[in-house]
Amino acid sequence: MEQLSGSIGEQLRKAAQIIREGGTVAYPTETVYGIGADATSDASVRRVFACKKREDAKAVSILVPGVSDLRDYAVIPHGFNPGVFFPGPVTLLLKLKPGNHRISSLCISDADVVGFRVSSNPFACELARLCGRPITATSANHAGDASPSNHDEVSEDLEVDALIRAGPSVFGKPSTVFDVPRMRVAREGALDAKSIMSRLGKNC
Repeated sequence: MEQLSGSIGEQLRKAAQIIREGGTVAYPTETVYGIGADATSDASVRRVFACKKREDAKAVSILVPGVSDLRDYAVIPHGFNPGVFFPGPVTLLLKLKPGNHRISSLCISDADVVGFRVSSNPFACELARLCGRPITATSANHAGDASPSNHDEVSEDLEVDALIRAGPSVFGKPSTVFDVPRMRVAREGALDAKSIMSRLGKNC
């Protein structure tokens, strides 16, 4: 694993090049450090599973630079405003837009649902923007291990190609997963269920 050096801008540019060339990079988000790879490439996403030592039965979430980019890939239900959660420490489960074949099948779960993130960490968003495509957004750890909240907690044994050194994450917990089609919290993380429902204007 190459520990990237230089300014954060230099690190991001080099990391984006690695991802565009099919590699994997550990990068910061506001929740935990994630593994970034080209989410439009089956081969790249398989490298993520290999890094994590995880079977590919469970789909990998993806990160896009902003809410406007989200609309290029996902079906936004009428009356639902993703800006209530994004950018922020939440993964939204949304239907993939029909006919969108750019996303790797390994990122798509049953019923054509994909987990989407728009991070409030500016480095994560800039990395995705520099890549020019969605990147994977799964935690930078072996399956079953604790998720790293700082660059020095990313294990050398993870076998990613490079690591962005950008200090600690704000939350230190994985993102909360909200299932938009079912309007329910699928996994509590950085935000609890009460906070999620409050943002939706609903009472728990």
